[in-house]
Amino acid sequence: MKKIGSALALLLLLGIWMSASLAAEGKYSTIILKEFSLEGAAIQENPDTEAFAKGLPSQFSLMVEEFLQAYKVPQNVVRGEAPSPEAVIVEGRFTKITAGSTAARIVVGLGAGASTVGAEWTVKDATTGKVLGKYNKNQHSSSSVRGIHALESDSRYLAKYVASTISKLVK
Repeated sequence: MKKIGSALALLLLLGIWMSASLAAEGKYSTIILKEFSLEGAAIQENPDTEAFAKGLPSQFSLMVEEFLQAYKVPQNVVRGEAPSPEAVIVEGRFTKITAGSTAARIVVGLGAGASTVGAEWTVKDATTGKVLGKYNKNQHSSSSVRGIHALESDSRYLAKYVASTISKLVK
């Protein structure tokens, strides 16, 4: 009977050690979303596109948060707060924002004149600063969507993609 008790105690201790070890290897309780920067972004010189770009960082954070909730990530999602233990930080920048050319879409077709919202971002461990993932994506709209509507569509699909990359890392 003593051997069974000792074996159970050993298994219990081993289980506790393994749980702690797994928690240290990537179990995060918080996702910190920082607003993506417009610094260095290639923004189409057009009043509508420039106005859209100014509001994009805050709107984009909201969209990413919305998609993370839809993916049912178990972590608490906060925007722009200071790092906390057991957190990942998501930060990035937009690389390109262009509404494209309606004329090129109509005359040339085949993807010519497409709108684009592009970004690059990283997911880092808040405590160590270790980069867990580094990404880059350009999202283009279909030829039937034009102007600001195309940019809204592109940014929404890009936010969904960003949320997907985060979700895969933290689950």
